[in-house]
Amino acid sequence: MSTSTPRIHAGLTKAQVRSSLWLFNWSLCLRAVFDTFSGGSSFVFAAFVLSLGIPKEFMGFINSALSMACILQLLGLVLINRAENKKHFVLGVGLTEPLLLIAAVLAVPLLPPGARIYGIAGAAFLAAATLHLTRPMADEWLASTVPEGVRGRFLGRRFQWQGAALIVASLTAGQMVEHVGKSNAPALAGMVALGAVFGVAAVLTLFRAEMPAISAAARVQWSDLRGALTQAEFRRYLAGLLLYNLPFLLAVPYYQVFNLEVLSMRESLIGYMLAGYLLVRMVLFAYWGRQVDRHGPRYVFLLIGPLYVLFFLGLMAATRGRLWPVMVAWGLAGVGDAAFNVALAAALYGAVPHTPARPAYFALSNLVVMAPFVFGGAMAVPILKALAGVRVQLGPLVLGQFQCFYGLLGLVMIPCILAGRYFVGRRETEPVSPAELRPDR
Repeated sequence: MSTSTPRIHAGLTKAQVRSSLWLFNWSLCLRAVFDTFSGGSSFVFAAFVLSLGIPKEFMGFINSALSMACILQLLGLVLINRAENKKHFVLGVGLTEPLLLIAAVLAVPLLPPGARIYGIAGAAFLAAATLHLTRPMADEWLASTVPEGVRGRFLGRRFQWQGAALIVASLTAGQMVEHVGKSNAPALAGMVALGAVFGVAAVLTLFRAEMPAISAAARVQWSDLRGALTQAEFRRYLAGLLLYNLPFLLAVPYYQVFNLEVLSMRESLIGYMLAGYLLVRMVLFAYWGRQVDRHGPRYVFLLIGPLYVLFFLGLMAATRGRLWPVMVAWGLAGVGDAAFNVALAAALYGAVPHTPARPAYFALSNLVVMAPFVFGGAMAVPILKALAGVRVQLGPLVLGQFQCFYGLLGLVMIPCILAGRYFVGRRETEPVSPAELRPDR
C-alpha cells in the first residue's frame, strides 16, 4: 500500500488535492465578502439594524442569538452519522444560511417597529444554526484534505487570501454605506442581501471539491465528547480559551455601534480603519507563525496580552472629536489578532490527541469559542444601561457610556492575560515521530 501523503492521508490523488485546496481558498474569499456585508458583527449589518429603529444597546441580544446557535454543533454530530452523502449534507444545509438571511432582511422591515428586534434576532439565529449544523463535518473535511507536509504553507496562504478579500470588501462596503446613508433601511437591506449572494457562491464553489473517503466515512459517538473532556491538556486549552476571551464576550457586539453611533465615524473611514487592521494582521501572520514554532503558544499568548489592554484603553480614549485613539487601538488589535489566530490553532493541535474522535474535539472547541458570547452579549445590555448617564472626568478626557464600558473591560483584561499559562508550551508541541503518524495508528 502506498504511503504517499496525498493518497493515504486524504484518499485523493495529488491533482484532486490541489484542485480541492484551490476551491477551499476561493470559497473562503467569497465567504469573507459575505461576512463583511452580512455578518452579525459587521458595520453594514449594524447600520441596517439601527436603521430599523432598534436601540443600539439591543445589538447584544442579536449577537447573543447568533452565538446561541453554536450549540447545534452537537446536533450536527448526530446528523452527520445519519447522512448517507456527507458532502451533500454540508453543502445543502450550508446553502440555507445565506438564503434565510436574504429572506429575513427583505421581510423584517415590513414588521411593526416593536417586533423588528425579535424578527431580526430570530432570523439571525436560524441562519447561524444552519452554519453550525455543518461546522464539525466542514472542519473535518478541510483538515483531512490538507496534506500534513504542507499544512503550514497552505494555512499561511489561506489566511493571506482571506485577508486580501476582507480588505477589498471592507473598503467597498464603507464607500457603499456612506453613499446610501446609514438611515436608508431599504438600501442597507439590499447590501446585506447582496453579501448573502456571495455566501451562496461560497457554498456552490465547494460542489467541485473532492471529499476524502476518511471524511465521508466519519462517525462520532456521544461517548467521544465525554472522552475529549477527560483529556487534561484539552481541558486546559478550553479553560485558557474561555478566560482569555472573557472581556471580548461583552465587547464584540458593540464595536460597530460604538463607531457609528458614539464616534459618528464616516462609513468610508470605518472601512479604511478595518482595512488597515486587516493589512497589519495579514502581514504579521508569517512572523507570529515563526514565533509560535520557536517559543510555543503559551509564550505568545502571554506576550500579546498587554496589547489587548491597550486596545481597550484606546477605545476608552476615543471621542467624536478625537478619533486617532480608536485607529491606533485597531492597529494594535491587528498585531495581537495575527498572533492569537496562529497561536490558538497551534494550541488546539497540540492539545488534541491523534484519535478517530478528533471531530468531537473540534466541535467542543468551537462551542467554547462561540457559546459564551450568548451570555456576554446579554450581560452587556444591563451594564450599558447602568452606564447610560455616567460621565467621568480623567484629566482632559470626559468618558461617557461606552468609553467607561471599554475602560472597565481593559481592567478585566489585565488578570485574563494570565490565562495564557493554560496553553501548551514549546516542549509540549514538539513533532511526533513518523511511526506515530502512520495511517494504521
